[in-house]
Amino acid sequence: MIEGLVRDAATSAPLGRGSVTLRGQPRGAAVDTVGRFQFALTAADTGRLTLVIRSISFEPLADTIGLSSSGGMSIEAFLTYSNVCLDPVVGGTLVSPRTAKPDSVRRVP
Repeated sequence: MIEGLVRDAATSAPLGRGSVTLRGQPRGAAVDTVGRFQFALTAADTGRLTLVIRSISFEPLADTIGLSSSGGMSIEAFLTYSNVCLDPVVGGTLVSPRTAKPDSVRRVP
């Protein structure tokens, strides 16, 4: 079992509602509302594994860890805020902010 806490690198505040996965594998674990996660390991999970930790508005963190046959560890992950701006979607069509007309974005009642 890998357990840990995901934090904001700038403030050290816990980051909730993220995900933790093993690179190249379809399984993962959710980060709860207070930044904690538990990732169950299998007998095959030994050696060097790459954990990928994500939270909305933060840069993903990929870190390679070494696991012994006894397995299990506790980690703290610090994610860096990412100032990402997404293009708006209007009526199912992607509208670039550079080409959008003032009336191309409307409120949906």
